[in-house]
Amino acid sequence: MDVTAQALESALAQLAPHTRPASEGDMVAGAQPSVVVEPETEEQVAAVLRYANGAGLAVIPRGGGTQLRLGAPPQRA
Repeated sequence: MDVTAQALESALAQLAPHTRPASEGDMVAGAQPSVVVEPETEEQVAAVLRYANGAGLAVIPRGGGTQLRLGAPPQRA
């Protein structure tokens, strides 16, 4: 699915209200996401993951961002 960052942000904002364009500060091990989603409930997490899976999108769980250098870097964002 080829979609612009703005269209992606709009679609995801319907699933989780705290959705914004990604900035340079959101990079994880050099991988730059297009959109940042901050779900508030388990249901929002599930909805976002269902959408991403159906659209063939990569998801980079980030958490609080305190241990970003641990583990293998994401291959795509």
